[in-house]
This record gives sequence, C-alpha cells and structure tokens, in this order.
Amino acid sequence: FTFQENVDYVVQNDAIKPVSGATGITQDSLHWSDGIHQILEVMHGLPVTPESLPTNFLSNFAFFRRYKFLYGVTGTLGSPAVRQSLKQAYQLKSRRMPLSRKKRFVNYAPDLIGTEQLMRDRWIQKVVENVLKELRRNRGVLCICRSIENATLISQALKQSWPERDVKEYLRQSNADVGSGEMEPFRPGMVIVSTISNVKMSGSSGRLPGFLHVELTFLAESREEAQALGRTSRQGKKGTARVTAMVTQGFLLAEKESDIL
Repeated sequence: FTFQENVDYVVQNDAIKPVSGATGITQDSLHWSDGIHQILEVMHGLPVTPESLPTNFLSNFAFFRRYKFLYGVTGTLGSPAVRQSLKQAYQLKSRRMPLSRKKRFVNYAPDLIGTEQLMRDRWIQKVVENVLKELRRNRGVLCICRSIENATLISQALKQSWPERDVKEYLRQSNADVGSGEMEPFRPGMVIVSTISNVKMSGSSGRLPGFLHVELTFLAESREEAQALGRTSRQGKKGTARVTAMVTQGFLLAEKESDIL
C-alpha cells in the first residue's frame, strides 16, 4: 500500500489524521492498524502513539440484521446493482419516488485526459479552462477534487487567471464539523475548490444571476458522483455539471461514459 500526504492523510496538530477517500473528511478518531499509523508518525518526526486494539466491533451489516423491519430513504443508492445487493442482504424492496419538480439539469460531455507523462499539466489546464468558461458567464462554480494535493494545484492555477479574492478553498473538514460548517454565500464569478463532495452551501443556485456549475475533477463511484453533481439543480433550479478527469491507458471510454453520464 502507498500512503501519500494530503491525499490519504494530513499532518494536523502534530498528529496523523486519515482522510476519507469517499468524502474528503478528516477522520480524527481513526487510527490505522498493523503499525501503519506508527510508521507514518516516525516518518514525520511525530510522537509515536501506541497501537489500539478494539475490544468490540460490529459491522454495519450485522447491526442492521438485528432489526426485523428496515426502512430508509436515499437519493444516491438507486442503481440496479446496489438495489439488488440491498435486496439480497436485507430482503428489502425498493421503490423509485417521483421528483416533486422537473429536473433542469444539464450534464456536459466529459473531458477525459490520459495519464501518460506530462498529461497531468494538461488535465489541470483543461479543468481551469472549463471553470473559467463558466465564471465568465457570471456563474458560480463548485470545483470538487479527489485530494487536498490536487485541489491546491488547481486552486493555484485558477488564481493565475482569475481574481484571487474570488477563488476560495474548502479543503479540510473533520467528523466534528459535519453538519455545522457552511461555506460563505456564493457570488457571481466566484469559484470554490473543495475536496468535500457533500458540503453544505449557502447562497446556492437560486440566488445566483446565472446558475451553479459543478466541475468534478476525478472519476468517482456512482454514489460519490451523485452526491457531487447533486450540489446543483435543486428545487427546480437550473444547473450544469461536467466530469474532467484523468484516465489510465486502455480505459474503455464508451463504458465509462455511459456510467458517468
């Protein structure tokens, strides 16, 4: 396994803090096992903490199986494969609820860049081009990145072409902050570069002269993508999104496009 700073973890308050790959949230109470946490502490010259052993563990599957009746509502678990998995695991039936308002959302064709040498710069350039195109239309843009490292690179590139005061970063959030911290209100021509796909935003698309655009800069799993693109086009408002990502050689473009569109 490879652990990379500002991707898999951050060094915060003289401690190693793992970062969730799905949400970008800093997991304050999580410690990696098998000496991994201690090795990283030694690498960064931090005090070495003893390895903790859990005395009790209950998986989500075992927890929910304790209940005879299960009910739930979700906006990101609607794919046939996931519904079939829930049916097999918990004997759950599922129903698709109709929207209360017509969706006014446009998902632009994705820009997929190869991962060959020097293509990372091309990918950053393409993300910046797409974001600037929407900003010049007097719109607000939420640019969601896989890691703190990538978000920092894209933010720096944007600041070279757009007023620094209108390029905001939202890169770290701990479990303790979830549900409490909102971004500052969006303004026309403002971009927020974030690693948090499920971030709360005030001043959303309804208050903008244009409407909110989401730029997703990596290929996400279907649920992550639904959460990210779901930041726009809410309550009948207009919204757009685009995936601009790097892909490996031999990638089956047609299959992935059908999955992410």
